[in-house]
Amino acid sequence: MTAIGSVEWFDSVRGALGSIELGNETAQISYAVEKTPEGKVTWTENWVAGTLDELTTGASKQADVAFTLKWPDFLVFASAERSPSALFMQGRLKMSGDMQSLLGLLPHMDGEAYRGALAQIGSSTDR
Repeated sequence: MTAIGSVEWFDSVRGALGSIELGNETAQISYAVEKTPEGKVTWTENWVAGTLDELTTGASKQADVAFTLKWPDFLVFASAERSPSALFMQGRLKMSGDMQSLLGLLPHMDGEAYRGALAQIGSSTDR
């Protein structure tokens, strides 16, 4: 188990997401998780032709899509107990940015491979 935002945690995220594809989508996705035990944690994923090209710490103002969650909701998100779409519909996952990019990503993010990667991330995250 690793603390969210630590070097080891980001390595586990890279490993989990690096083994899946998001269709053929190209997008930059920024995440912000608020009120974690480590404070606010942000990162940006660059997806090119459906594969993770780069993951960096910090938010990007140029992100196509930005997701914001509070810590308890991130734990549900990362455990894959609920799909990203379900969390959005419940108001627990905030999404902003280019709606066309978002609509292209969501079917893949709700899919089995992405949710499996989330479960892997969740199982390695200190609670």
